[in-house]
Amino acid sequence: MLLVAGCAGGGSTAAVSPGNQISTVPTTTPAPPVTGPAFPGPHLPAGATPVAGKQVVASSLPASFPRMVWTDKGGTELGFYGEAGGCFTSNATVVQQSDSQVVVRLVQQEPGTGSRACPMYVRYQPMSVALAKPLGDRTVVLQLSIVRG
Repeated sequence: MLLVAGCAGGGSTAAVSPGNQISTVPTTTPAPPVTGPAFPGPHLPAGATPVAGKQVVASSLPASFPRMVWTDKGGTELGFYGEAGGCFTSNATVVQQSDSQVVVRLVQQEPGTGSRACPMYVRYQPMSVALAKPLGDRTVVLQLSIVRG
């Protein structure tokens, strides 16, 4: 006896064989995998080379902060994300370069308390700094400083 059921889900047919085995057979071609972000947000810029996570020290950044770091221009430009919001901006500078590490300080400038009403939003903006020589296998240390007032 062969029984066909319509409860296998969209795009497939279920059947019970004489040995009481249930099988499903796709009836449509599966959709291709998603290759880009499902929504806008931090992503690796086109043409950039990602820096391996083990090469990035970002322990001073808040947990929600993106830790994506990349190089461009033959490794002499270091890219990452900084925060910007309704009343604050960010900038970055290289504070140290050695044969073993590059230290980048992200500075977030915020207004003083009660200085004005601010919309409550945060976005992550790509930022970059120039390096004296290509990054290579040096460690990237990201530091965050918040300046108020």
